[in-house]
Amino acid sequence: MALQTCALLRGASMARVVADALAEFIERHGLLKGGEWRIRPNADHAWGRATAEQAEAARVLDWQVELVED
Repeated sequence: MALQTCALLRGASMARVVADALAEFIERHGLLKGGEWRIRPNADHAWGRATAEQAEAARVLDWQVELVED
């Protein structure tokens, strides 16, 4: 309910509110800065490329997350 209220007050979608909050959290705590990441929900799925923000969100969902080494 709070998420919907926040979105209405900002005139934005709930997805935008979550994306902004996640970006701010990552910025404040210095998590997963830079680099290229790959993510997948489990071994039955192919790896997909991800930004640092997407990789952090995937970790929250208990997905497999790896930093791509050059």
